[in-house]
Amino acid sequence: MTRDEVALLMAKASAAYPDSAPNLKRNPEIFELWVERLADFDAREALANLNDHIDESEWFPKIASIKRQRESYVDPEIRARNIQIAHQDWVAAGNDPEEFVYEPNSGNSIRRLTS
Repeated sequence: MTRDEVALLMAKASAAYPDSAPNLKRNPEIFELWVERLADFDAREALANLNDHIDESEWFPKIASIKRQRESYVDPEIRARNIQIAHQDWVAAGNDPEEFVYEPNSGNSIRRLTS
């Protein structure tokens, strides 16, 4: 994540938790730590994790909550490609393309992509 992405993430967290958000003007080292620890983390996943945290907790998130691996997270580009692969397999098997329904955990998973 970039500094700007971390700043937006912290702004959203602070808006969701105005009573427990850290005072970054008095403690700029907190922001610097978040920038350092999230530098190699995907911004979309961090935002999704923050949204989950907001739904589940009444306290300002820790870095670990933002960086946790989401079991359900699938990169949108990978999901789109998996749908395309599944559709190609469906049609190649002689099925009607109009009847295709994507079911991510069915059938042969060998060709499925992962992040």
